[in-house]
Amino acid sequence: MAISIRSIYKGYSQLGPTIAPKVFAQVKSLSAVDWQGCLSSRELDVLKLIGQGKPNQEIASILHLSEGTVKNYVTRILQSLSQFGVSDRVQAALWAVQNLDI
Repeated sequence: MAISIRSIYKGYSQLGPTIAPKVFAQVKSLSAVDWQGCLSSRELDVLKLIGQGKPNQEIASILHLSEGTVKNYVTRILQSLSQFGVSDRVQAALWAVQNLDI
């Protein structure tokens, strides 16, 4: 009991064994759905190529865009994915591999 009180005092929370799986399933399903609405189809195209390790110049060539346009897409992608803990291109590439079936 004392350990629980100390944990709560430190800002931690505890979930019972019956409720924890339900909460985690709900959180997981929300995160799987949320990202789909925050990226346009073109941003997804760019993100998939980032996940394949392509530099901006090559992405621009593949998608028939200017390199500046690709940079703008990358900026928007990083802004959109920041809510999922993605803060740079490397994290975006890893996130893409984990979530986009690359």
